[in-house]
Amino acid sequence: ETTILSTQKQIKEINELITIGKPVKNTEVYIIDNAGNIVQDGQIGEIYIAGEGLARGYWNNPILTNERFLPNPFSASRTSLMYKTGDLGMYLETGEILYMGRSDNQVKIRGLRIELGEIEFHLRKLDAVKDAVVISRDGLLIAYVVPENFEPDNQLDLQWKQDLKYVLPGYMIPNEMLVIKQMPLTPNGKVDRNALPIIVKTSAGKYLAPRSSMEHIIAKIWASILSKQKVGIRDDFFELGGHSNLAVLAMIRLEKETGIRLPIAAIFQSPTVEELAKLVLNQGNGQLLGVADNAAIVPLKPFGNKPPLMIIHGFNMSVLMFMPIARQLDHMQPVYGIQPKGLHKLESPLMTMEEIAAEYIQEMLEKVPSESYALAGYSFGGFVAFEMAKQLRAMGKKVTMLAMFDCNAETGYFRETSMQKLVRKSYRQLPKFEFILKSFLRNPKETIAYQRYFLESKWKSVFGSSQAIDQDDKEEALLDLRYEFALKHYELNISAHDIDLFRVKKRLYFVPDQEFLGWRENTMRGFKPVLAVIKSILNIASTGTLQFLIASASWIFMAKI
Repeated sequence: ETTILSTQKQIKEINELITIGKPVKNTEVYIIDNAGNIVQDGQIGEIYIAGEGLARGYWNNPILTNERFLPNPFSASRTSLMYKTGDLGMYLETGEILYMGRSDNQVKIRGLRIELGEIEFHLRKLDAVKDAVVISRDGLLIAYVVPENFEPDNQLDLQWKQDLKYVLPGYMIPNEMLVIKQMPLTPNGKVDRNALPIIVKTSAGKYLAPRSSMEHIIAKIWASILSKQKVGIRDDFFELGGHSNLAVLAMIRLEKETGIRLPIAAIFQSPTVEELAKLVLNQGNGQLLGVADNAAIVPLKPFGNKPPLMIIHGFNMSVLMFMPIARQLDHMQPVYGIQPKGLHKLESPLMTMEEIAAEYIQEMLEKVPSESYALAGYSFGGFVAFEMAKQLRAMGKKVTMLAMFDCNAETGYFRETSMQKLVRKSYRQLPKFEFILKSFLRNPKETIAYQRYFLESKWKSVFGSSQAIDQDDKEEALLDLRYEFALKHYELNISAHDIDLFRVKKRLYFVPDQEFLGWRENTMRGFKPVLAVIKSILNIASTGTLQFLIASASWIFMAKI
C-alpha cells in the first residue's frame, strides 16, 4: 500500500510512551473520525496515509482498491489518494502519533461505540501493569492483564478496575478482568485473541436481590432508567451502562420517590444500590467525603501524588460538570470540585468573596491537606479562585496554577449608580447590535435560540406576576442576590502571579472585552507587560453560553492543556 516506512521515531530507553513517531518526508498522515473530519490532537480516529510513497492500488483487485484507496479531500490535487489503514491512533501535542489498535477492534455495546484500544491504553498506564488486551464477548467487556510481577490471587484487578473509573466513562469499564501470566501469541508474535482463556463466572457475580424498602426503590429506579429487567444490590450503576446524564436523572427520580435530596456526586461515590441506600437512609450526614449537603469539597478523582486541582463552581452549578475534565487528566492528578456551601444557606447572612474563599480553604486544608494547590474557577468561581489564591499564598502555600474558565472580570457595573449604568448601557448598544448581527450570520439557529431565551427571561423578571413564580424561581432570585452581593463588595486586588484564561472561541452573548474578558484591565495596574500576569489565553472551540463551555467536546482539549 505504501513504502515500507511511512512514520518513524527513534526509540530510546528513557521513552515512557512508545509512539510510531512522525510522518517521513513527502508523506501525510491524517487521523479521521467516522464523519470524515480530521480530529483534534488527543482524539482517537482512523489513520489514513497519503503522499508520494502511496501505491496506486492493489494489482488486479479493483474492488479492494476502491475500498482502501480513497480520494484525498485534504489535497489540492484532484488525483491525490489516501490509504485507509484500518488502524486507530491519535496525534499528541508533540506531533507524534500514538497507535491505538485496529479499527476492527471497535465494538458497539448497548448502542455505544467503544474503542477497545482506548481501554487497553489506559490499562497499560496503570501501576504494575505490563500489558493488557480487551475483548468483547456476549455483550460484555473482558480485560486480560499481564502484571509486572505475577502473583496468583493478589487482587490487583480490583484496584485497577477502581482506578479506571477516574479516567474512563462507566460504560467503558471492563465487566470482567482476568490477571494472566503472559499473553498467548501467534507464530508471528501477535496476541492470539482466540486463545485467551474463557472467564468462568463465580458466585461473586450472582444477582443479589434488594432487602430493604430503600434498596427496592433504588433498584427499581435504576432498572427503569437503564432498561434492565432487574438490578442487584451489588450491581454498579456505571458498569450497567450508566453515565453522567443518566446519573442526574436517577438522583432526580430518587428525590421524587423519597423526598431526600443528595448531591449528584453521591452516585459517583456510592455507585451500587447497597451503598447508595445506606447513604440515603443516613441522609448524607457526611460519612463520605464531599457527599453531604453541608460539604463543599467533592472528590472527582481523589487519587494521585501531584498537587491537587481544585475546581470551583459557577453560579448555582453542580461540580459534576467537571467530571469529564477530571477523567481526561493524568492518572496521578487528583481533582476535587468545590460546590456551593454557605452561599446556598438562604437563611444565613450574606457572605463576601473573602468569607466564601476562607470557608472553602478551611475545609480544603482539613480534607485535602497539601503544600501546593492548583486552582481553577468557572464563571463566578473564577473570583473565588482568585481570592483563594491570594489567601493561600499569604499562608505560605504554593499555588501552581490559577485558571479562569470563561470568567468575565468586568464587574464594575455592580457598583454603578443609576446614571452610570444608563450611560454605560447607552454606549454599548451599537457594539452589542454589531456583535449580535455577526453572531447571527455565523450561527443563526443558536443566536436566535439564545436571544429568545434572553428576552423571555427579561420579560419574566419585569412583568411576571408574583403568583406565577414557583418556589424554585424564588430560591434562584435569592441566590442571585447572594452572588451579586459577593461580587458587588469585591475588588480584584492586583496580583503579579500568572493567570491562565480559558474562554469560548465563539460566544452567543455580548461582552465588551471579547479577548481578555476584562482580566487585562484588572490585572495590568502596577505591571507593564500584560503577559507577566496573563500567562496564556486559550480559545476553547465551542459555541454558546457558559453552560456550553464544559459540556462540549472541548473538555478533552482543556484537560490536555
